[in-house]
Amino acid sequence: MTLVSRSGTVELKTTNEYTPKPASLVRPSLDLTISWLLKNLDETGKAKFSIDRKAKSCHTPRRNDDITTSLNEFRSLHYWAGSVQQYFTTTLFPVQTEHGLDLSWTTRQETGVFVPVAALFDPSKKDAGAQGSPCYFRRLLF
Repeated sequence: MTLVSRSGTVELKTTNEYTPKPASLVRPSLDLTISWLLKNLDETGKAKFSIDRKAKSCHTPRRNDDITTSLNEFRSLHYWAGSVQQYFTTTLFPVQTEHGLDLSWTTRQETGVFVPVAALFDPSKKDAGAQGSPCYFRRLLF
């Protein structure tokens, strides 16, 4: 299921007859399977994770299959979010520098905030119920 998709264009100005970049470029998709994350949310969007302490694989609250699975899922989410952040900050934003937007927040390390999926879980937006909005897709999943 594709939640969000987009295409765009950028105009580069050069004094040479050769383009500094390819005329067109299709980047590979940055995919993440979020089935496990969604299965561990209740109807209101709150976490409902628990450890099956009766399972044979449960040795301690840390050493069990449920925790190992959750750590692997969050590791994948962390890697994906880092890939998305790197794409935006090092590939996409530097292409057109004279756009007039303040993107300095994207390079400040002290903020430490880049949450590419936050819109999926923010029902406070005025378009939360609008078809095609991220919150609309979240509603469809439950």
